[in-house]
Amino acid sequence: MTEPEGAFKSLDGKSSTLFLLGGGLLVVFAANTALRTFVGTSFPPVQGLIGPAGFFFGGVGLLGLYPALANRTSQLARAAVVVAVIPVVGWPVIILRGIATQVIGITLPEVLAALPMVVIASMLLAFASFGIASLQAGIHSRITGVLLLIPATGFLLLITNAAPHFVIDIGHAVGYLGVGFTLQSTGIPTDSTETAVDPTP
Repeated sequence: MTEPEGAFKSLDGKSSTLFLLGGGLLVVFAANTALRTFVGTSFPPVQGLIGPAGFFFGGVGLLGLYPALANRTSQLARAAVVVAVIPVVGWPVIILRGIATQVIGITLPEVLAALPMVVIASMLLAFASFGIASLQAGIHSRITGVLLLIPATGFLLLITNAAPHFVIDIGHAVGYLGVGFTLQSTGIPTDSTETAVDPTP
């Protein structure tokens, strides 16, 4: 199968777990940011590893939403999944970059310094696109689509430096956990939903 839908079939139905896992890590990340803001100290491993890992799981969670959306909002869903692949690839590179520079002490090419901004911009577009696609398709509950827009708003505020970082990080954690709990409680539609069968003999 050459369609992107087929490539992400294995993630179909796993988004709630991925968002809950990512949200849990982002709670720790937000606490670390608040600690840095109000106390002036923080834990570098949380900043360089836990936070990016949390965002990564959310990005993979978005890919898990694609198969159910593909047949309802095909063009927007395809655009969203293409954008979402960028941070899914980018976050692990950022984590490895942090380990290489901060732990091992390796000097990496300067071109990689721009990667975080590219990944953040891609996350903004990915969450916004999936949120709009979810609202248009009507497959997920409406609150799911709205909650997907919370991280998009957070990344926009981060890029424009329009809010304190600890507030933005709290918003990301709330958005991730909200999406995860909502998908878990309402059920996660899949692209392979069985058609209704007439019970009469």
